Amino acid sequence: MSSDYVGQLRQIQGYQNQISHVELLPPRAAHYGEPLQPLHAALQRALAARGVSKLYAHQAAALDAARSGAHIGIVTATASGKTLCYQLPALEAILAEPNSRALLLFPTKALAHDQLRSLHALLDALEQDFAAENAENYSKQASSAPSAVKLFAASLDGDTPRPERERVRTRAQIILSNPDMLHRTVLQDHGRWARLLASLRYVVVDEAHIYRGVFGSHVALVLRRLRRLCAHYGSAPQFICCSATSANPQDHLAALVGDAVQVIDGDGAPQGTRSFVFWNPPVIEGSGARSRGSGRAERTGISGQAEDRNGRSLNPDPPTLAPESGHRRSTNIETSALLAHLMRGSTKTLAFTRTRRGAELVLRYTRDALGGQGNSRRWNGVDSPQPSALSPQPSARGQPALVAAYRAGYTPEQRRELELGFQNGSLLGLVSTNALELGVDIGGVDAVLIAGFPGSVASTWQQAGRAGRSQGSSLAVLVAQDDPLDQFYMRHPDVFFARPHEHARIALDNPYILRDQLRCAAAELPLHDADELWFGPTFKALRDYLVRHGDLVGFVDGTAGSTEGRPAASVNIRSADGDPIALKDAESGRMIEQVAATRAPFEVYPGAVYLHQGDSYLVSELTQRIALARRADVDYYTQTIEETDITIEKLRERRECGPCALHLGVVQVTRRVTGYKRKRHYSGDVLSEHDLSLPPQSFRTVAVWWTVPEALVRQVDAACEDALDGLHAMEHAAIGLLPLFAHCDRADIGGLSTDRHPDTDMATIFVYDGVPGGVGIAQVGYEQAEAWWAQTRALVVECPCAEGCPACIQSPKCGNGNQHLSKIGAAALASLLIGQPVPSNQRDLRAPARADSSPASSQALIHDLRDRLAKAKATPAGPRRAALLVALRYRITTERGGALDLVARGALDQIERDTVGL
Repeated sequence: MSSDYVGQLRQIQGYQNQISHVELLPPRAAHYGEPLQPLHAALQRALAARGVSKLYAHQAAALDAARSGAHIGIVTATASGKTLCYQLPALEAILAEPNSRALLLFPTKALAHDQLRSLHALLDALEQDFAAENAENYSKQASSAPSAVKLFAASLDGDTPRPERERVRTRAQIILSNPDMLHRTVLQDHGRWARLLASLRYVVVDEAHIYRGVFGSHVALVLRRLRRLCAHYGSAPQFICCSATSANPQDHLAALVGDAVQVIDGDGAPQGTRSFVFWNPPVIEGSGARSRGSGRAERTGISGQAEDRNGRSLNPDPPTLAPESGHRRSTNIETSALLAHLMRGSTKTLAFTRTRRGAELVLRYTRDALGGQGNSRRWNGVDSPQPSALSPQPSARGQPALVAAYRAGYTPEQRRELELGFQNGSLLGLVSTNALELGVDIGGVDAVLIAGFPGSVASTWQQAGRAGRSQGSSLAVLVAQDDPLDQFYMRHPDVFFARPHEHARIALDNPYILRDQLRCAAAELPLHDADELWFGPTFKALRDYLVRHGDLVGFVDGTAGSTEGRPAASVNIRSADGDPIALKDAESGRMIEQVAATRAPFEVYPGAVYLHQGDSYLVSELTQRIALARRADVDYYTQTIEETDITIEKLRERRECGPCALHLGVVQVTRRVTGYKRKRHYSGDVLSEHDLSLPPQSFRTVAVWWTVPEALVRQVDAACEDALDGLHAMEHAAIGLLPLFAHCDRADIGGLSTDRHPDTDMATIFVYDGVPGGVGIAQVGYEQAEAWWAQTRALVVECPCAEGCPACIQSPKCGNGNQHLSKIGAAALASLLIGQPVPSNQRDLRAPARADSSPASSQALIHDLRDRLAKAKATPAGPRRAALLVALRYRITTERGGALDLVARGALDQIERDTVGL
């Protein structure tokens, strides 16, 4: 395929103007730097042997900062060479003092093994250099020549055999592991690992942006436990954190490490030209139901029509589009059609999906689109994990064009096989969950497809950054979902490209997380008052609480110890969901997978259809420990019917916000499944409803809520048939847009709306953190309520649907199946909250307000645009200036079609000309 990726996409059979925006990102030249002191000579030669003759500016700066003894954070884009930022300081320290040790932590085992391969390549070059130097400096007789220096680096994870663990523990100078292994093995058995802890010089925390929310909070406390034990054994390791860009790297990394961190964020790596495309699936009539086809040798084109292998339509008429329905064609179908098209042009493409099920579906649809031939279960002589995992497909040139899925559930060997296949080109397409968002080496990638907004701007850029690892041109495509946030960005791309990355938040004072970590710490060393240094100001009160309730035992010297032998074994640092439920095959007893205990009543209840690695299982039984299911080929899926109750336990903050009172506090959330629906695949038709009686799930968390005065309720009631429908719809829309303000996923948030809550005696809308104890999401909603509500109103008013759709007020998590919703009611309530005019009818909702075209408003517009231009000129060249210019040019484009006078139009044109070359 030519480098004109956007032009090629517009030539796809059945193209219907899905491209809503194209952002051209200019190339960037490399910027090199020299460290203040030269790099160790042997390291210089080892790097040169691997083709690295100069360091990028940020690599040199990182080396200088590490040498100074500071904790450092390297915050640069994907593929910018962050690996050398920690490899070089660690190797320098070990070469200077061979007893020094380094611990490198990665969020996944796959990434650790990938980085070990990279490190081994550098160590091999270093060893060869020493051998060559020895040969020159000493007698050529082997008996008198000293042996070459041998540095030993090894991985330590759950797959490491026990005999090998002993070798790692006693010999390895560099250990590559993950926070889970540190938590459950190294710290728990610190006596055995005393040599490592006493000699630890560097701790590397790679992909640090991953550590947010529950996982990040646990990891931050695990690192404090590590520092506590190191202090006990007499060391004080230096931390090197590597992270993608976030809005608060300084604060986040300092909270993660527990100390001040020097941030290095000047990216010196080169970058080629990139085209970033926003692709919005077209609106379809009704629910978009469509038959799967008859099993002929057909494929699905971008229009959703059946086509033969030459791209000719097999259907005489195109699908009927109905913009007012609001329902858009499947993101998975659009993504698979794009992937197949790019693969036919020999474009190496990586497609990201949000779920394992999504990865399976995109893989299946892509194979259908490629013709479905060569469906072998073996690839390169290795059995695939399942029939649909690795199957060769023919390309347009008649050569094998393999497409495969990459996700959890495969063995490390199978994942490595896929990585190597994608590197060497025998795989041309790969469909992955966010497992490949991290820096696993898969070689150069020409194009990236992102099936649905990943939940944050930071993750979007991280995934898009996997394309264009050389200085050639590349393509990134964000394929929108029928979701409020996705559709918001499709309508406002300038906001996305001008938007800074989200704040990464962790909650060190979450009582549930801190309680578990204190139990683990007490089992390592008795807890002392001095441990407030590591665990914060709430430490003493929580420790004493745990002693009173028998979770810890108090000693006469005032310290507290553990009542358990190995509490870390029962503490899952990746979630706050408690012990998992084992989902087993009822016939064979085989473990299918584990499901979090808090999610089990909503996913593996009796009668549920559960998907695992492409297979459907029908659940027959659920107990406190296990769920039983049988494989079943069914033409329907299941959806729970739920009820949620909220009790206010403690009010933390309150303020007046427009005509409402806004609150932040601790609440008790109780969710119960009362039944489920069976729905037909593709059409969504309800086949039947069934009652269930399962134990309720309760947890304490943090919520933001606002009470709506009776006068406003009457106004909303006048706008729609029932005010509660308007409250319910605004709750959905607000939840859909809260991720715009907080670094979270929509799935991390819950809500409730009621026309009269018993604790407030008023109409009330609650939005709460879906994690026990809270992780700061509701806090963001409380702090930014006015802007949040304004965006919610804009979402509802601007959505082109007639009565509400998944892009505005419908929620995939709604317990009553999106019944009793009013779009006009939501718009009325949001308008009243922020003092805007209330839309009088449905037509007003679909008519965006026109800007005032008076001379005064034209002058104000030109003045504003000139201010923006001046701000861009004053900003140093780089991503921030580029983002400001993107936003400015977009505004110019949108205003040019307005009712401006000739003077204003001339000024507009001049401002646009002034942006050229910046």
